[in-house]
Amino acid sequence: MMHRNQVKLLKEMMQADQFEIADRFANLPRACRLPVAAESREMIWADMIWIPPIKDKFVVLLAHSDTIWNDALVDLFFHDGRLLTNSLLTGTGADCRAGCAALWALRSTGHAILLTTGEESGCVGVSQMKSQYPEIIAAMSKAIALVEFDRRGKSEVVSYSHCTEDDLRIDMANDLGFTAGYGSFTDVVELESLTEVQGVNLAVGFYNEHTNEETLVVDDWWHTVSLVKKWLRNRVPKLEQYCWRKATLISSGKSYFDCWGDDDVDFMSNDLDQPVEQFESACPDCGELVEYYLDTAGDDLRYCTVCGWTNKDDEDDEDDDWLQSSNLFDKDIDADNQDWFGIDDESNGNCSKGGNCG
Repeated sequence: MMHRNQVKLLKEMMQADQFEIADRFANLPRACRLPVAAESREMIWADMIWIPPIKDKFVVLLAHSDTIWNDALVDLFFHDGRLLTNSLLTGTGADCRAGCAALWALRSTGHAILLTTGEESGCVGVSQMKSQYPEIIAAMSKAIALVEFDRRGKSEVVSYSHCTEDDLRIDMANDLGFTAGYGSFTDVVELESLTEVQGVNLAVGFYNEHTNEETLVVDDWWHTVSLVKKWLRNRVPKLEQYCWRKATLISSGKSYFDCWGDDDVDFMSNDLDQPVEQFESACPDCGELVEYYLDTAGDDLRYCTVCGWTNKDDEDDEDDDWLQSSNLFDKDIDADNQDWFGIDDESNGNCSKGGNCG
């Protein structure tokens, strides 16, 4: 059910610049400013914002404040459940201001929040964290999972590991009733390797990103936000950390994937005890040729580079659907959470890089 405050929040985020958004989050309790080094006089970034968790078992929720439009003033209008613009030069900025709005709506859940910047220019902000903010990386390494809000469409959860073991993506798809897929690159990819915690990216209702036809479907955004809030409340306390470790799978020498699994193995390495056999077959989803290998244990590892299908997807179809058997939908979300959109927090001030940000 659409609420006028949802539209108000989204318009505020989409019409603000990245500096105004950073200031808004910096005024929340426990917020820490993480300055990002400028790449040039023309490319100056807003601070990233880190808000440590209150809960012992926590998830890091993240989104980026920059857009491809370089903070151009966006003239928005609301029509037929969508936020649009008449501009011929810019889009709405819904990628990723929809994610910023999701973080704001979830700010009182007690989970950690990371507002990044520079994602559209190669994940500039998070790439500086290892050297500039190791204490924040150490704090995030204790998380159950990393959840980013920066995916087009509705009801999709994607990962970027293309793993033989991809627990978080599959579990969240089952828990939320979402489709599981794969993406290309975003901030959570960098953070996975820095924290050794698995991450995913969730669809937040924007479409036609990076074009002047970019739009945001408010109900699709709200669908994700409302489900995630209930997932954080009902499911996360029962979970253990989703660990990430690096291995490499090379297909015909053309590409490689960072992969979480039981063994750190290069399946094309000369160090294997026996040769790896290569086969080709048709993808059951899209019909394209799928290149795959038999590992030293005789198990096949298949991945379609066209649609993202893996042979593990078929095995996961038999998993129990926790969402349908739970009481996740036991309450009306609007009645249960009437304070999501207002400023109901009292600021305790900010801490700098040297503060107690962990």
